[in-house]
Amino acid sequence: MSTAFLCGNIEEGFYSGFDITGFINTVKRIIEENDIKRIYHCKRNYFDIKLCDYICFAVSDVEIIELRDIHKKDSDYLFRQHNRAYKTFCPFEKEIENGKLYQTLYDWAINNSDILIAYSKFDDDISQRIIKKTSAKGKKVINIAELI
Repeated sequence: MSTAFLCGNIEEGFYSGFDITGFINTVKRIIEENDIKRIYHCKRNYFDIKLCDYICFAVSDVEIIELRDIHKKDSDYLFRQHNRAYKTFCPFEKEIENGKLYQTLYDWAINNSDILIAYSKFDDDISQRIIKKTSAKGKKVINIAELI
């Protein structure tokens, strides 16, 4: 049984001109081949939200947990998502300042997961820094951008 976390950046219009069935099957295959039973995400952008929706649709036995700062109001978070994917967990006791929030959440996820599921094509994306950090810790990285 493995635990994974999500980090990537896909623009909202990305899926409209895309073979979504193939994408969902790729994600399902990743989950099944790696025996992933828990997925953490930070609800940072559209990638996290849509991927969680697709996972809820394609795989029934994966626990999806949003890492968040419970000290902030829910309105501080930009995106809503499927109810099944809306379990929350706050990995720290004090509020994290906004400029360090996602880095703090990703650091926790790196240390508490086996696999990173990413979507990153650009070197200047925060996802590339997370990919490098995860790899440096000897954890498995799966970049969906390289598979589709």
